Amino acid sequence: MFNRRKFLAGLLAGPAAALANETPPPLLSGDRKIWVIVGVNWVYNDEHSYPEGDFLTEHAFTDKGTADRTCVELIQEFRAQEAPEDFVMPDIVLPDDWDGWSRDQQWDWLFGLVPEPPRGPDCAEDGYGWVATPFEVREMNVPASARHLLSQG
Repeated sequence: MFNRRKFLAGLLAGPAAALANETPPPLLSGDRKIWVIVGVNWVYNDEHSYPEGDFLTEHAFTDKGTADRTCVELIQEFRAQEAPEDFVMPDIVLPDDWDGWSRDQQWDWLFGLVPEPPRGPDCAEDGYGWVATPFEVREMNVPASARHLLSQG
């Protein structure tokens, strides 16, 4: 059986982080811009999942729109396959009606995609926005000397 967690753990971003730098250097003559998808490496410790670096996925595109659409699909797959409760730390105090929420509502809360609720001065950590978006598109410059690699796929 394919173990996705072990596979993803093997793709830690040491070298990948350098390739998918968040702010690429200026484009030089003959260089080409591509967009890659970088994922969060989630580690599970028998209680909850926590982020431990990034990894460079196998996805690279010459069109940003295609990269964005693929990234949305990967995030939707993540949301469908993973259980939100696996990403909640033990000391997090969830909203009172959490168990009545749909899976999508729970993910939106954990990703911070809904308006942030008002908080009092003594409120407990509620997990709002705690979970990093699992995939994102990053721009990368390919030097002219490596352009032939793009056509080889």
